[in-house]
Amino acid sequence: MSKWALRFGQYCLIVAMFSACGGHWLLLQSVAWGGMMVEYARTDGIASAVGTVFDGRHPCDLCKQIQKGRSNEGKPDVTTSATRLEFFFTTAPAFIVPVAPSWFQVSANAFFAARWTEPSVPPPRFGRA
Repeated sequence: MSKWALRFGQYCLIVAMFSACGGHWLLLQSVAWGGMMVEYARTDGIASAVGTVFDGRHPCDLCKQIQKGRSNEGKPDVTTSATRLEFFFTTAPAFIVPVAPSWFQVSANAFFAARWTEPSVPPPRFGRA
């Protein structure tokens, strides 16, 4: 395997683990906080902007969407109802006898009958005189 393919696979694994742990929400929230901080720092100072961003009383539209997405992430999209499986049991005949023997039965019987017979002569002995 080439080096770049291995490196690409490693990056894909890191991205998959990051999003499985909810890292995408952290990334989006960081972008939202950064945008809010820039917006509030234009009118107020840096210290005031940091306090306003992290107090939790002034969420932006992106923060509201992130909170909504986090709350809906654990819930299934489709409601499933438990259904009861019902099986219909019928009695089957115990044994069905074929009318005429099939080719497999005839060949199998001939094969096994030939194998079960004793050899007619003793096996040859090599090396002994």
